[in-house]
Amino acid sequence: LDELIDALRLDDKAAIADAYGDILVTLIMGCAISDLNLVSCLEGAYAEIKDRKGMLNTNGLWEKET
Repeated sequence: LDELIDALRLDDKAAIADAYGDILVTLIMGCAISDLNLVSCLEGAYAEIKDRKGMLNTNGLWEKET
């Protein structure tokens, strides 16, 4: 995550893409070790949040609709 944070601070698109790629590879490996399917995990998480109302603010933080 430190690599991603540094890349975001520098607005280095290539480094941001590389960091996200590294994170995805780590998630895939973690799921495989735990005998889980990454896509199924994503689908489950999406099912939990898909109906939430709100938006990202200018700082990139989620604000619930009131």
